[in-house]
Amino acid sequence: MEYLEHGDLQQFLDAPFPEPEARSVTCQALEALQYMHTNGFTHRDLKPGNILVLHSRPDWWVKLADFGMSKRVDQDTALRSFVGTIQYLAPELHRFDEKQKGPSYTSAVDVWALGLIAYRMMTGQAAFPGNLELFTYTMGGPFPSDLLVQSSASAECCDFIEKSLAPSAAARLTADSGLMHAWIKMADEDATVDNPSR
Repeated sequence: MEYLEHGDLQQFLDAPFPEPEARSVTCQALEALQYMHTNGFTHRDLKPGNILVLHSRPDWWVKLADFGMSKRVDQDTALRSFVGTIQYLAPELHRFDEKQKGPSYTSAVDVWALGLIAYRMMTGQAAFPGNLELFTYTMGGPFPSDLLVQSSASAECCDFIEKSLAPSAAARLTADSGLMHAWIKMADEDATVDNPSR
């Protein structure tokens, strides 16, 4: 197995990231999710501890890891198991009852987790510190944008994170639409500034 001496992203979350660095990590994770989702796989346990760091700041290079809870969905299977790390579970999983033969959930759970990670990178804090805050938000409460604004997050960043954290899975960004979002597209501009020969 490849050895990554910098460990995982969790070790770097003690302070907010500069926005270009948060965007770079988010973009790389989103590209990995897009590859997985296109091929029918959902990670189901995306969290900072499962994003391994090959190179750290300022030129991040990260890789997704721990596919033990991943599942491939096809015509014969669906996502029906209650799995994941509680702090990164999407709202539809908090309401999910695997004992009932009700509707399954989708790969949108991965995008929710990535939105939480992006929020944490930008602010240094959790978007929803507890179940009450999450419940209030999913029941129509306001999006917790104050910390993003205080962190001087751009309008594009705030929009990306808010759309990644849409309470409804159907309204949430997908990996494909996320890669087309203006904030993620700015990663190309960041790379050009850092390396004009690109």
